[in-house]
Amino acid sequence: METKQLLLDTPLLEPEIEFSLANTIEVGVLASDKLAQCLDADLAAELKILVDEGERAWDEFFKANLRLAMWVAKKEANRYESPLEDVFQEACLGLADAIQRWDHRRGLRFSTFAVPWIRYRASSAALTKGGQNELSANRIRSQINGSSSRVDVVAVSPDLICQLGISTPPEDPFADTSPWWFIELADIHQQVLALRYGIEINGVPTKRHTIAEVAEKLRVSYSQVRRLEAAALRRTKELISQVA
Repeated sequence: METKQLLLDTPLLEPEIEFSLANTIEVGVLASDKLAQCLDADLAAELKILVDEGERAWDEFFKANLRLAMWVAKKEANRYESPLEDVFQEACLGLADAIQRWDHRRGLRFSTFAVPWIRYRASSAALTKGGQNELSANRIRSQINGSSSRVDVVAVSPDLICQLGISTPPEDPFADTSPWWFIELADIHQQVLALRYGIEINGVPTKRHTIAEVAEKLRVSYSQVRRLEAAALRRTKELISQVA
């Protein structure tokens, strides 16, 4: 089936169906692990059934969320003037990553959890195909501190989302959920988070940097970067908790 037709023919999943499929996938994964070490023929046959059911559930879950991957891919492809097909392929890999990592017991809708993972893959592909350059430390400073340039955070990495423990989904899972809290942080905290977690500023992404790399770029000590990052995360959690 062609991708376009698949997107049109596959309905979105209701929350209870998401949970059921995710549970079946998890059981299938556990059964697969046991099957690899199983010596009992009867038990192996039962485990194989669970594995097959898990694989079918994964396929159904993946196909039902392809339109989410396409939605993200279109935005990133348009932003960087990149071939949609290439970006969509990477978005699908991000979707697969999200399915593997999503904990359905936390009460967070899959679409809310998945968007950062999909966008992370898609934006990287779009950036490469579009021939854009990574965001340097100097450009970060100019984007953040320039009086004529408004900071507009477009996307953050999935790791930062997990680090902050953000679990409240927007009413519309397809809404643009730019993190409002970023512009409330001090300039130096913005710089450190942008470099450490690959925050996209004014449509220009930056790759993730190690603490040592951030220290070198900002010309501060290793321990200072660690303290600044901890302070930035702490302040961000405080801001989020105020509106939770």
